[in-house]
Amino acid sequence: MQLSESSINKLADSCDIIVLGGDNYDDKNLSPNNQLSSISLSCLVEGIRIHRMTRGSRLIPHQVTAKDQSCHMRLFFTVQR
Repeated sequence: MQLSESSINKLADSCDIIVLGGDNYDDKNLSPNNQLSSISLSCLVEGIRIHRMTRGSRLIPHQVTAKDQSCHMRLFFTVQR
């Protein structure tokens, strides 16, 4: 789901943007963005877009389904840079 620019402008400054992800592929031969499922990558891209448009916001990636949460969180932080 993509938020409209007018909806994003209504967000409070310094809000937290929490990105919920899906599964990932634990294959070290793939680049970090290719280890994320297409849904996770889409959610992350939208989170980054909203984060960049919202002054003082924090982007917080959150994983709920992967077997190794720390691995998935590390992938999110690598991809968002």
